[in-house]
Amino acid sequence: MRTINYILIIISSFLMMSCHEQDNYSYPEVVSFNKDGGEIKVRGENSLCSFAFVTTDTDDFLGSSRNDYTEGVDTIWGTYDWLTVKTKTYSHEIVLSAKPLEGDKGRSVRVELHFGNKWGEIKVKQFPF
Repeated sequence: MRTINYILIIISSFLMMSCHEQDNYSYPEVVSFNKDGGEIKVRGENSLCSFAFVTTDTDDFLGSSRNDYTEGVDTIWGTYDWLTVKTKTYSHEIVLSAKPLEGDKGRSVRVELHFGNKWGEIKVKQFPF
């Protein structure tokens, strides 16, 4: 009986995963910063529900967005190490801010975008030139 339950859980997990389609809603797939960092604004066709940071090499989960409901301003934001991502609720614009790069080695992280039952991804890279 226990084996049957495990099999049912595994099958239902695969079925639930198939309900979430990938769609970037016109947000760029890659955003690149130079070594000075800075701020880049990107636009898409849909507003975000949330987002998460994921490493590009090992698919490790690095952290997720937070909601800030202060002074009547609804903001979704998150920071991972050198990158900050921020958007206003129901806005179609995302602001990506990178700290200056120290050293000669580039870095990258994936920002997984969540739009309800669909998801997208922006690969954010920073190069030393």
